[in-house]
Amino acid sequence: MGVIMHYPTTPEKQEELSKKVAAVHAQAVMERIKSMPCPVVQKTELVKAIKRMHQQRDGT
Repeated sequence: MGVIMHYPTTPEKQEELSKKVAAVHAQAVMERIKSMPCPVVQKTELVKAIKRMHQQRDGT
């Protein structure tokens, strides 16, 4: 099966696509965490740890 991809050609559209991809990825991560068989406290700590990692990586 062949797939044809049409990528954004302007920086604005590339940024918009990047944000949409990030939002979908974040939603997938959250759904995966919600489905984990562990207490809510552990899930909360995991989300906080992920947030800290991204903040350190991004320097914010």
